[in-house]
Amino acid sequence: MDKEIVIIGGVGCGSGFSKSLIQKLLNKEFYIVAIARSDSGKEELVNTFSDNPDVEFAWGDLNDAAFLENLLDRMEKNIGVVSGYIHNPLIIALRPFLECNVQDFEDSWDVMVKTAVTVSSILLPLMLARKKGTLIFTGATASVKGNAGSGPFAVAKFGLRAFSQSLAREFSPQGVHIADVIADGIITGNRAQQTFNIPEDKCIKPDALADAYINLIEQDPTCWTQEMDLRPARENFKKPESRQDGNKMAKI
Repeated sequence: MDKEIVIIGGVGCGSGFSKSLIQKLLNKEFYIVAIARSDSGKEELVNTFSDNPDVEFAWGDLNDAAFLENLLDRMEKNIGVVSGYIHNPLIIALRPFLECNVQDFEDSWDVMVKTAVTVSSILLPLMLARKKGTLIFTGATASVKGNAGSGPFAVAKFGLRAFSQSLAREFSPQGVHIADVIADGIITGNRAQQTFNIPEDKCIKPDALADAYINLIEQDPTCWTQEMDLRPARENFKKPESRQDGNKMAKI
C-alpha cells in the first residue's frame, strides 16, 4: 500500500466532530488513524467506520513515545507516509480558581500541551526528511482569552497556541505547515446542550469545522494559514457562562 496517512490525536464522542473529520478525510482518500486514550464511549464512532479498511482506531497515551514510535513504524511500513496530524486531546475543568489545585493545571497541561510536544518531536523528523507535512492544533476561545473559572483550561490552550507559533516560525521554511485553529464557540452535540445549554443555531456545525481543517491540509505553501479563528455567526465573541450547578469537567 502507498497511501497518505492523517493521524487524529484525541478522538471523542458527543460533538460529532471526530465523525465529520474522519468522513471528510476519507472523501479526500486519506488513510486515517484515530487515537484515543480509551474506547469508553466511542462505540458509536467506531461502529460507524468498522467496515472501512481506510480507518484504524488505536487506544494509547499520546505522551507515550514508545507507543507512538511503534504505531508510526507500522504505518509507514505497511500503509504509506504520515502526511498530516490533527491534535484534538481535551480536558475541560470549569471551576472557581480557589476550588482548583496545582494538579488541575498539571493535568490540563499534560493532556493538551505535553502531548503536542511529544507527538511533534516524533513526527517532525519524518516530515522534515520529506520537506512536507501538516500539523494542526485545535484551540478554543481560551487560546486568546482567559475567562473566570477557566484557569487550567486557558493556561493549556494559551500554551498550545504559543507552541504552534514557535513551531511555525522554525519549521514552515523547511516545508512543514503548522496551524492553530481557534474554535471560538461550542461544537453542536451533547456537550453543547447538556453542559452549556446552548441552542444548536449558536453552535459550530461539525461538518463545517471539518471542512476548515481540510482546507488547511490542502493549502498551497505560498499561502499558508498559521492561525485560523472560527466562530458561529451568532457568537457574541464571549465565552458562554457555565451554569451554576456544580463543576464541569469533560475529557477526550
